[in-house]
Formats: sequence, structure tokens, C-alpha cells
Amino acid sequence: MIDIHSHVPTHRTFVPEDELVVNSKWRPDRPVAATTTWDDYDAAFADVELSVAFTIARDRTQVDSALNDAVAEFVAAAPARRMGFLSIHPEVPGAEDELERARTDLGLTGIKLGPNYQVFDPLGPAALRVYELAEKHGLPIPLPPGRFPRARRPAALCAHRS
Repeated sequence: MIDIHSHVPTHRTFVPEDELVVNSKWRPDRPVAATTTWDDYDAAFADVELSVAFTIARDRTQVDSALNDAVAEFVAAAPARRMGFLSIHPEVPGAEDELERARTDLGLTGIKLGPNYQVFDPLGPAALRVYELAEKHGLPIPLPPGRFPRARRPAALCAHRS
């Protein structure tokens, strides 16, 4: 089995009690720990031959290189079973440089974008430039099918709703 959507755990070895976050809305049948360790990930993915792991760049003011560094470190611990995707916010200055660094220096092999979480126009010039770079370098981009919250959805996207 291949899982193309997984998140890098929040903690390497253990989750301190004061940092434990449990979400009861993610699944209807049981609460889910949002803070996890590398061992938790390995246990949950025991039957998975290959997983794609990533974070999501939510900062709309600056590049957060530590996110992509964390993905690369996590993938390096089990390179035969994990593949890492970088994340950038297309509208942040330096995003293209971070894409290049994560691709070449860190060896990340795809791009995780979430316009509905990152609050950017997926049809805007900044996003289109990222798509061009992804195509140029053969980097896949999984985009979530979710919609923007109405209050923050770019007006141009409202016209495309059916």
C-alpha cells in the first residue's frame, strides 16, 4: 500500500503531557491525537510500503525553512519507506528560493499546497509561478479538494463555483 497524504509527526520521541493535543472532531468514531511521535507514525504505517510525508507552510509573512528541514530529517530516518514533499506559501517573499533549496539541498520530491488552509488564490500569479516551477522540475502537487472559508475566499473563485 502507498499513502500519499501523511503529516510529519510533531515530536521525535515523546509528547510531553502539556503539549498533548487530542481532536474529537477529526473522526466520528473516536478522538485522535494531533501530537504524535515518529514511533506513533511507524506503528500507524506498519502496513504501508511507502508514504509521502509533509507539513504545510501557513505563515503568510515569511518563509519557514524549519518546516522543510523537519520533513527532510524525518524522511532520512527511513528513506526506503518515506518520501518527502516540501511546502511553501506561494505569496511569501523568498518562496521560490525555498522551493529550490528544499528540492536540491534537501531532496524533497513534491510540493504540498493547501490554498484553503494557506489562504491564497490557487489561480493567482504567485500560485501559477509555483506550478510552472513544479512542472519544470517534475514535482507533483497534491491539492486538497476543500473550499475556502466564504469570508476569505478570493472573489474570482466564487465565480467558478457551480
